[in-house]
Order: sequence, then C-alpha cells, then structure tokens
Amino acid sequence: MSSTSNLYSEETIVGIDLGTSTSAIAVLIGGRPELIQDAQGDRIIPSVVQITPDGETIIGSVAKHGAVAFHDRTVQESKRLMGTDEKIKFAGQEKTSEEIATTLLTYLKDAAEAKQGRGTVKDVVVSVPARFENAAREATRRAAEAAGMNVVRLINEPTAAALAYGLETLGQNQKVLVFDFGGGTLDVTVLEMFDGVLDVKTSVGDDRLGGKDIDDLLVKLFREVYKDQHGKSLPPPSKDRKVAQILKEEAEAAKRWLSSSVTLPVDIPYVSTEGGLSFLLTRQKFEEICEPLLMRAMSLVNEALSRARLKWEDVDVVLPVGGSSRIPLFRRAIEYAWGKELREYQNPDEAVARGAAIAAGVEAKQFEGAEDIVVQDVSPHRLGVATVKQVGAGQYVDDYFSAIIPKDSKLPAQSRRNYRAALGDGSEIYIRVYEASTESNLCRDHRLITELKMRRINESDPTEEITVEFGYTLDGTLAVAARYVSSPMLKVEGVFDLSAIRAEPIPPPVPPPVPEQRTPAPSNRDDSGEQFLPAKPIASIPQPVAATIIPVVPETVRPAPSLSPQQLNSLWRKRPGAEQCTPLIEQSERAAIENPESAKYIRSAADELKMALIAGTDADVRQKLDALTDVLFDLA
Repeated sequence: MSSTSNLYSEETIVGIDLGTSTSAIAVLIGGRPELIQDAQGDRIIPSVVQITPDGETIIGSVAKHGAVAFHDRTVQESKRLMGTDEKIKFAGQEKTSEEIATTLLTYLKDAAEAKQGRGTVKDVVVSVPARFENAAREATRRAAEAAGMNVVRLINEPTAAALAYGLETLGQNQKVLVFDFGGGTLDVTVLEMFDGVLDVKTSVGDDRLGGKDIDDLLVKLFREVYKDQHGKSLPPPSKDRKVAQILKEEAEAAKRWLSSSVTLPVDIPYVSTEGGLSFLLTRQKFEEICEPLLMRAMSLVNEALSRARLKWEDVDVVLPVGGSSRIPLFRRAIEYAWGKELREYQNPDEAVARGAAIAAGVEAKQFEGAEDIVVQDVSPHRLGVATVKQVGAGQYVDDYFSAIIPKDSKLPAQSRRNYRAALGDGSEIYIRVYEASTESNLCRDHRLITELKMRRINESDPTEEITVEFGYTLDGTLAVAARYVSSPMLKVEGVFDLSAIRAEPIPPPVPPPVPEQRTPAPSNRDDSGEQFLPAKPIASIPQPVAATIIPVVPETVRPAPSLSPQQLNSLWRKRPGAEQCTPLIEQSERAAIENPESAKYIRSAADELKMALIAGTDADVRQKLDALTDVLFDLA
C-alpha cells in the first residue's frame, strides 16, 4: 500500500508508544512508519522524568544517566500506577502517574514538532497494554489531552505490533501469536490476518510481569550476595534510594549483558561504607532465578491459545515484541513449544510505535485503500452487574458478578440478560455495573462503574423479570439499558464514557412516578436457577453521563425467526461451524440435566448459539460460543 502524502503535512497524525521503561513516537513518511529522534538523538526514549535542584525538568536518557546523582529527584516506571490516585513523591513534589505521563507525552510531542519543522502535532494514536482497565485507559487519554493532543484512538500494544508486521501481509491468511514482553507488562495476543482484516481472537496478560520484575529479582540476588560477603544487609530502598538506584542500574545492565553472553563479572566498587560487591554471575544462575517468571509467562501463552481454540501447530507466526522478549530463556521456551525457530521481523523495541503510526495513518486515510483495512479488537475485560446467586440450600452470595459482555467479545459488542428482583421490602431495584479484570466471580474484586435504580412496578410479584442490555463500543463507551419484560415502555438507561473525562457532574437518575404500594417482600428463593438484582443501594459511586427514566418507544431490533425446538435442532446441525460447536452443545445438555436449577439458563445460552449458527455471522457464533463456555465454566 502506498501513502497519499510523502512529507510531513501541516497537521501530522502520529503514533506513540508510552511504555513503562521506554517510549517512542513515530510518523508515516512515504507510507512507512519512521521513529522520531529526540534532542539527544534517541529513537527509544527512557520513560524517566527528573527535576534538578534549580527546577529544570529533564526527560529521557539524560535523566536516566543522572538517576544515581539525583535519586530523590527522579521518577521511573510510573506507568504501573496509571489510573490510580496513588501519589509519587520526588523532588519535594507529589504527582500522579497521569501527571507524569503528561510530561512525557509533551516531551514526545515537542520532539515531533522540532523535527517536523512546521505545523503542530494534534491528532495521535496512543498504545496501551491489552490488560489495561478502563480507568488506566481513561487516564492515558486525559494525559495526552493535557499535553495538547487529540486522541483519535487507543490501540492495544500487541495489536499495534501485529499491524506493524502485517501491513504488507494482511491479504494472506495467517494466524499470529504476539508475545509482547515489555518493561512493565506481558501481553499475549492471538489474532488472524486475512483479506485486509486483522482479527484479534483473544488477549491475556499480566500487568505485574515485565522487565522490571526481572530487575527486581537480580537486585534481590545482589543484596543476598552482599550480605554473604559483608555479614550485614544493605538498607531497604525506603531508607537509601541512592543504593537502590545503583543496584537497579546494575541489574538492568546485567539483564542485557546475559542476553548475549554466558557470564558477567559483577563489580560494584562502592555500595555502602562496608565496601562494594564483586562476584561472577552466570546465565545459568540468571535463568534459575527467572524460572518462576517463565512459568507464569508460558501459562499465559497456553491460556491465550486455549481461549483462541488453537494448538501450537496452528500458529503461523510468533512475533516477539518488547525488550524483554530478547532474553534467551523465554525465547527457547517458545521455540520448544512451537517447534520452530523464532525470527526477528522487526526491532522488538520499535514495533509498537511503528504499529501505532500505521493505525494513525489508517485513521487519517493516508493509505490508498485505507478504508479496506479493518482492525477488529476485543473487549479486554468482562462487563456485568452485581446479582444475588444461590450457591447451596438456603445459601446466597449477594455480590455475585454476572457477566453480560464476556471477555474477548468483538467490539462493538451488544448483549442482554434477564434477571429478577430480590431481597428486602423496598420499592427500588439497584443495578450495579462492574468491570471485571480478574477471573473472580465476586464483585468486591472488581471495579464499580456506576449504579442505576428503577422502581418496582409490582412489589408483590417476585417473578417480575428485568432485561439488562449492554452496548460496548471501540472508543470505550458503555451503554446500559434496563427494562421490565412485561412493560418494556418503562426503561432506565445510561451512557458511560469509560475512556474520557467529563467535567460536569450529571444528576442521578430520577425514577418515574409509580403508585406507592405496601406489599410483602419478594421471595428470595431461586427456583428457576436465575440470578437476582439487589434491592439495596451502595454509597459513593460515579454518576452516568446521561441517565433518565422515561416512557420510550421500544427500540427496533432484528427479530429472531420463530422456530420450534424441533426446527431449531434440525437446522443448526446443517450450518457451517456446527461440527466445531457440537461437543459444547452436547455438554450443555448434559449440564442442564445434572443441574436442574440452572437448566433454563443453560438451554437458553445453547439456543442462542444454535440461532447464531443458523442466522448469525461468524462473529455472532464466536460470541455465543464464548457465552455458553462461560456458563458451563461458572457451573464447574
């Protein structure tokens, strides 16, 4: 594909890789992504911010080189705190990770404009870890806006890396595994390329597994050796940040050296008043201390393949991305499992920034046929509501997470589920919306997005059903609607922008006028196996961008064909993909027989999969297959 512009334009759209350890900015020149150097001539820029005693802010390699001298005035690896309110103390100041990111992004923007020579950088595509929660994505977007840029899109880092690799090969049918092992996180993404489409199947990851964690293991080893040699321990980082910085820099150097050599003489002349540190570190010892991290990494790789329903022999290409992917221990493990030798398709440190620049070019239609390039991404987390679930005779869990949009749902995604009201004698039902970043089924382990409430229309009827519907878009907007099955004209809804800030608070939803009734409380018994919506409030929650309870005309939806059970079971078996779905559907029928209290729910999920096979798209089939898998998993 060729570019429609070979030179910088007055309004340049760029791609930025805002990394934990390093960052980079790239732009399309002549249809090819090129990294931009900063004032020090670096294309890969350390994500380090330093404030000197005279108040000057220094960023990049100069700040990194001065980290020992100005250990209490330097901040590194702040990205891990993105989206939190935790303060980072340095140079007598307290800043959030978002504020530090703004400083880094401003520096990258200035570097691009200095090289561009004219015009300004306004639009940007910024990469984020696939595992980032929406709070962290929102903070990244705000940081870029505070730096004077308009975020056109946030793209997952593995997706960007695959785009950098596959720009010229999107027409080929390839299954690709991206092993994105950076400074702060490990993301493993499985995707397929065909006919100009980059179709992400799944992304899994660990935001506490990266180059920093390897550095920490080496620092721990250094401290142990020092204690053996001198008979006393070094002070902890909180007591002596200078010593901590010295050890950290030695660990980073050792990690790089042992990626190409088998031994390293560690010689630090001065660590404390007791003396220095001197010993021979071998690659064998290095790999020994890294083995627990390798086990975690390969577990994620196997999980990704399992979720994508692929075997190693199905994988055509493995893309090692990120500086930590150079470590021989991890490369050998992947090669052994795959049965093939890894190739370097591009510089692992530059791949994400290049891919972000390509995504920017696609957004700005800077390629001929850019409209034919499609990037299909997935939901990184589950989205759902809090429910009351029966887990045994007379036993209930009152904050059970019920997923409405499963993880790995193709975006944009839309899904709905039915519930009944339960607990208490109040006249209101509370719908609490959560984002689940872990596999836990308890809402207390997840992030509360918001809460909607609606009036009961008949407090004496414990079987009154409510449909809760979610719509989740590529730009991070979640639309929530809840309505009574028997009275769909009564509806409460809200639109929540999970990836952008809203300056003005919005008043909470106001329930419609419903005649007050004093009636007995609904029964708590779950005879049908369905889950209940709670009937008590929770304090201190964010409000929706827009929420009202109003009489509305029911929305227009494509009705499902009216099929009898016999027709349904006859038709779905004849459709493409039926052979792959048959084992799971048969398993669901056995589960329905073995779990009569949940039979209605199981068979409903199975019927939705059958209907997707008959009348839906491939994406519909994948979504319903995932939904049925989650149902059976919950029963396990």
